[in-house]
Amino acid sequence: AVLASVALAGLVNTNSATVALASLVAAGQVATADGALPLAAALSTNTIVRILIAWRGKNAIFRRTVAFGLFLQLGAIWLSLWLADILRDWFSAWSALVS
Repeated sequence: AVLASVALAGLVNTNSATVALASLVAAGQVATADGALPLAAALSTNTIVRILIAWRGKNAIFRRTVAFGLFLQLGAIWLSLWLADILRDWFSAWSALVS
């Protein structure tokens, strides 16, 4: 429910989605690590909306430049989420070996 609602809020504004998610994390209702996926979903939906808005522009160079930059941003968000998950697993396995 949190993932869907934060992603839908991200369609319009990521600020409200981020504040709502941060409130849930601060209240202990959502774990910090579990809050990353809804935040990435909110940023992704907002980025897709911005790509669609930019693509409506008349200048082809503007459309391509903005869309390319936003696709890079989207890729960076999901790459960092993926790498964080891998590193979290690696560190937990490493700390279990050391202990």
